[in-house]
Amino acid sequence: SLSDRRIEFIGNSITCGYGVEDTEKISPFRDETSNHYYTYATRTAQALGAGHVTVARSGIGVYRNYNGPKTGDKINMNTEYLYTNLYDHTENWDFSRYIPQLVCINLGTNDTSTTGADPKLLTKGYKDLYLKVRKVYPQAKIVFLCGSMMNGDALVLAKKSMDTVVSEAHKVGDKEVYRFDFTPQNGSLGYGASWHPSYAQHEKMAQELIPYLRNLMGW
Repeated sequence: SLSDRRIEFIGNSITCGYGVEDTEKISPFRDETSNHYYTYATRTAQALGAGHVTVARSGIGVYRNYNGPKTGDKINMNTEYLYTNLYDHTENWDFSRYIPQLVCINLGTNDTSTTGADPKLLTKGYKDLYLKVRKVYPQAKIVFLCGSMMNGDALVLAKKSMDTVVSEAHKVGDKEVYRFDFTPQNGSLGYGASWHPSYAQHEKMAQELIPYLRNLMGW
């Protein structure tokens, strides 16, 4: 029977499982080396005895996609989240069909890629997505995840932006918004394709996230 524990993951290539079955960091994207089943998301849900759905697209951000203009892309997770099909706004998704108790958002790696993000636009992007998620799932706990591909200035900026959104939510009375940071990858566990998290890195991510969510959810 389906579990009554339900999680929704919102993310980018990391959550998709881009290159997780590859062991060469210089390898390009290939369908046959990408596998959502081996990601931190699936491993975490399985360990918690939860069902999960994933809304994720490689290269996508909350306002700016990979290598996009610093002013943002016309299409991003905020423009696509409410619809059934990517890049197709003819059908609104019916959010009553699957109501998670927990939503995990892992975005920002692409927003902060290459030339970097505009701090104000990044924070607004996170806030807009949080508001969309909160509107469709008024009872859910929402956790902003950070990692594991970011480092340096990009990591500092993403953390600061997410912390700001969580803090503002708390100030207006929404206490069910949280933050969690994965350990940044350093190559010690290898890499998947295109410098993405390896099979072992995803396992480490899951082992970090599982106890946090178990405690948070009482699962």
